[in-house]
Amino acid sequence: MIDNTHPLLASIVQKAGQDPDFRSRLLADPRKVLEEMTGKPIPEGISVEVHEASPVLVHIVLPPRQVEEGALSEKELQALSAGDTWTVFCK
Repeated sequence: MIDNTHPLLASIVQKAGQDPDFRSRLLADPRKVLEEMTGKPIPEGISVEVHEASPVLVHIVLPPRQVEEGALSEKELQALSAGDTWTVFCK
């Protein structure tokens, strides 16, 4: 889980607030937009979802479940346990 203080995420949120076309593309195909912005592919098995807030919808984001030992590299496990899922694909 990551909050808006991460530089890449902060820039995405800011751009989506200022550029309606970017916001539409981000909502329609967030994986492609993130790959374009980072210049790196998102590994298979990682899904990307973007949710648009509204006054009548509450989003609760839970941390990842425990993963089976060996399913991810030690570096990826450390990144996830630290709450920084970006480092899994933005190395």
